[in-house]
Amino acid sequence: MAAAHADYLRPEGAFTHGDDRVRIAGEEGVLEIRGGHVYYSPETGMPGEVELEPEANVFEAFARSLEGHCEPPVTTEESLYTTAAALIAREAADMGRTVRFEEFGW
Repeated sequence: MAAAHADYLRPEGAFTHGDDRVRIAGEEGVLEIRGGHVYYSPETGMPGEVELEPEANVFEAFARSLEGHCEPPVTTEESLYTTAAALIAREAADMGRTVRFEEFGW
C-alpha cells in the first residue's frame, strides 16, 4: 500500500510550509527523507541518518569536459548507441513490430 500527498497550494508564510517529506516503509524498516536528510529506521536496532554521496550533475560534468577539465560523462559511442536505440524504438512503434538492432547495422 502507498499514499502520496502533494500540497501545492500551502501559503508560503504557513508554519508548515516546506515540511515536505518522503517515507518508504517495507519489511526491513522505514526510509524517510525530510529536511534535506535521509533517515533509516531498521526493523530492529537504532534508527539513524544515512550519509549519501552527492549525486554528480551530468550537465556540469559535460560543460567541464568541453572546457578540458575532465572526461565527458558519456562516451561518443554510448551517446550514438542511445540515439540509435531511440530511433529503432520509434521505427518499431511505427511498424508495429519488434525491430532488432542488427536490422540497422548495430
